[in-house]
Amino acid sequence: MEHLKQTLKMNPGHGYAAFRLGFAATRTHDYDTALLAYARAAVVEGPAANSAKGHVQRLHDGLKNVPNSRWASTNANKIIRDERKRLEVEMDAKEQEYSRLAAEYDAAAPKEAAAPSLVE
Repeated sequence: MEHLKQTLKMNPGHGYAAFRLGFAATRTHDYDTALLAYARAAVVEGPAANSAKGHVQRLHDGLKNVPNSRWASTNANKIIRDERKRLEVEMDAKEQEYSRLAAEYDAAAPKEAAAPSLVE
């Protein structure tokens, strides 16, 4: 599961990795991780989005009745909406990081001499 988490850390919008993480987490009975991973896959709108939405609903239905569950006061649609917001924040942070890195590269790169003009 760790390689799937690393993939999502590098690319938060990788729907397939999110879906596979949901599957792997379900198999290891880590239902909180599975629920959030499937919610991420549902948000990304890839080929597995509809299936992921169904998994979110089924997992939530099971978890909301567990005593002291953090999921008791919410519903599957809200979980998906909240995950959409988290994804937007993560993608904005990645975009800012890429812009910062590009600016650092541009500042450190040697200035190229202007190409000679072919027309004089």
